[in-house]
Amino acid sequence: MMSERTQNIFMAKLSGQAERFDDMLFYMKAVVKQPQEMNMYEMDLFTMACKSVIEARRVAIRSVNSMESEVEPHAQQQVDQYKAAIQMELTEKITDILHILDKYYLSETATLGSKVFYYKMKGDYNRYLVELQVENEPYRHYLTATIRAYVRASKYASSGLPEAHPQRLSLALNYSVFYSDYLNKPTIGLSIAKTEYKSGIDKLDDLPEDLYKDAVSHLRLLRDNIRMWEKIIAEAEAEAMWEKITAEAEAEASESYVDASSDLRSPQNQDQLETIS
Repeated sequence: MMSERTQNIFMAKLSGQAERFDDMLFYMKAVVKQPQEMNMYEMDLFTMACKSVIEARRVAIRSVNSMESEVEPHAQQQVDQYKAAIQMELTEKITDILHILDKYYLSETATLGSKVFYYKMKGDYNRYLVELQVENEPYRHYLTATIRAYVRASKYASSGLPEAHPQRLSLALNYSVFYSDYLNKPTIGLSIAKTEYKSGIDKLDDLPEDLYKDAVSHLRLLRDNIRMWEKIIAEAEAEAMWEKITAEAEAEASESYVDASSDLRSPQNQDQLETIS
């Protein structure tokens, strides 16, 4: 007979296959509440359940936003109410996940990997609340909570996880995206991504076989983001340089115009103009 933990994991897998992700999260929350620490496979199941439940609502909000420009003015209130309802539902789901993590997940004997997993998830789900900019809780509170969680996760990861470990690379991926896309600081995001990508590539061959595939996947995503941000930063720098050159040229032209006007108003030039006329 299967243990309660094994049954919950089996049902979580079954729910995931059926794409019933709210059910999947229900069963994985039961696993998290048990005193036994989750292994990597169980962490992946829990992450998949959380991400799928949250992403469905985030996609719904983006879809409603994309339709707003097409809505007749008399229907705008209905659209706003519907979007607010989805946002409320999403907020409740995120808050519940954070509550489960805080109350049950991290034990006093937690391993380094579990600590990285815990603080990374706290960073990720507070980041989603930042994205929502929830009105009934200060936006800056979620922003601060996100940064603190990612900083803690990074400290634990760098203190003992191998450079190419999938958990460490996944953290670098999300942390760098937070800086680039949420704080609008792509230079910092690029620096985080490049540092972890280089150290991960250098140590990739040292990984055990069961972690290699996930590590390669995260490294590819980091590489893609690095290329994208380098292009964005280069374009921004080129635009800033062009604006500077244009401003200097306009200022120089303006000074030349003032000088020419002054010359025309000089007594000597006035006499010459009168003689010509």
